[in-house]
Amino acid sequence: ESVARAKDAIANVEASVGGGGGFASGVGDADLKKDVAVLLQTCSCFDKLPDLLGLGLLSEETLAALCTMTITDTMSHTRAVVLLRAMVLSKAVQLVKPASRLLTSTLLSAGSIQPRAALEGVLLPLLFSISRREDAGDHSEQACSKGVAARCELLTRAVRECLPAPVQLDFLMRITQATASSAQSGNPTLNGRLFWTEQVVSIVQTIVSLHKASLSQEHVSALVTAFESAVVGMGSSVKFGKLIFSVVTEQSEQAVQHKAHLQQVVNHTTTFMKKSTLAKLGKL
Repeated sequence: ESVARAKDAIANVEASVGGGGGFASGVGDADLKKDVAVLLQTCSCFDKLPDLLGLGLLSEETLAALCTMTITDTMSHTRAVVLLRAMVLSKAVQLVKPASRLLTSTLLSAGSIQPRAALEGVLLPLLFSISRREDAGDHSEQACSKGVAARCELLTRAVRECLPAPVQLDFLMRITQATASSAQSGNPTLNGRLFWTEQVVSIVQTIVSLHKASLSQEHVSALVTAFESAVVGMGSSVKFGKLIFSVVTEQSEQAVQHKAHLQQVVNHTTTFMKKSTLAKLGKL
């Protein structure tokens, strides 16, 4: 019964968004909001609801309206994750060109309201999607598709514009933990374990740059461990070399505790950053 009621509510949303009133009309309709709210409170098969309703097949306009109606700061984390995966991630992972303004604003708005749910439901799986390559040994820029670049751009905007500082740092720690899991498993993408690429480096650099004065010893220690795992495949990456250099120079008080490990990592790199980074390490 609740699924049938949900389908009726979504049909009404689609009609409102697709009709003369447009997006604003759909968002402002009190009856539609009430229908959706009742569904969320009463549905006993919530985790299966997106598939039952075919949410991933709906238009961006309809999903944006549904997101606005459903994602609130009082919604449970678990339910918010389920909905964001169905309504935002389903579109984001299919990007083959830059995300539309509507999709971007939907993610930023939902992420501002439920940042940890956005991290769990959209940003982490989206990051995993850009870390995968058919040829795990190819890290060149030429191997990056337009879709991967579009997803990376969307991720970067979300990190900068909707995640509060504690959630940004949580994202960083989740990246380092997934990197360590990769190394231990011997399979870079098994069960969502993270394999570093140029785009992953860019996301890490974004977070590190936003927290030049606030990275703790725990954060730097986790980064060094991740560098040790990632350098095998990223040793020829200039971006990777610059990331290590920035950590050494901007987090020198914490980095000195890992001087020997960082020297080993840098010695496995082959870019022009190697000499200057080793010189900085020598002065710590």
